[in-house]
Amino acid sequence: MTRLLVRFNFIFTISLGKSFSGRNSRGEHLSALAPVHSLFIEQVSKLCNRPKPHPCALICDEFTTVRTPGMMNTFATGRSNDIVPVIAVQDISHLKLEYSTEEANAVLNISGNFFCGQAAGETAKWVSDRFPEMLRDRDSVSTNSADTSVNVAPHWEETVTPATISTLSSGEFVGVVADDPRQELALKAFHAKILREQLPVLSGEWLPVVQTVNKETLKEHAQQIRKEVRDIVQQELGRMSRDGVMGEWVLKPEV
Repeated sequence: MTRLLVRFNFIFTISLGKSFSGRNSRGEHLSALAPVHSLFIEQVSKLCNRPKPHPCALICDEFTTVRTPGMMNTFATGRSNDIVPVIAVQDISHLKLEYSTEEANAVLNISGNFFCGQAAGETAKWVSDRFPEMLRDRDSVSTNSADTSVNVAPHWEETVTPATISTLSSGEFVGVVADDPRQELALKAFHAKILREQLPVLSGEWLPVVQTVNKETLKEHAQQIRKEVRDIVQQELGRMSRDGVMGEWVLKPEV
């Protein structure tokens, strides 16, 4: 795991570099590093998706910007290894553009929970199909020269239509959540809106000064942190040296 973190630090350093120039330098930079990022995500997925691991969540924002085919196996088997995969995409068509149609459909069909904001086209249609339909009575009126008849027949209607999804406001979401046998949910589908907390406006009042910080204070804190780190390292090295097994791992200076 330490080796993987070192590699990630190397990748992060490259990603922040300025080796590309030109108007499209950022796009060229990301495209050139896409295979490296994909390899790193694959390794993280393999390390997490193993029997008896620590419970964790793999949050993949902008999932369609990097192609990682190995994540498909994590989506399918991650639940048995206490893994919660979370992916965020802009649109289903974007997902099918980066991955194949079969892979995109597998990801969409295997998802148990989904949240969707304003969307249109294929995404709105797919989200609408995930909601259960409602059985409502539909009236039909027939009129002739003799009399007028009214027929009432049950009819299945969409709970949330694609037009409703395409006109959602900012902060408004629809979705379906899954439950488990230990915690069953009576209502799984929702249509909600996030309400922002209205904080009181400070009328020209400034926050009180708790402590004055200068360069000397920052320097003292930095030296204190370095000293504590060195003390921890020396303490752990001493403990490992006294251990019969770990003592062989400690590099001792040559005399």
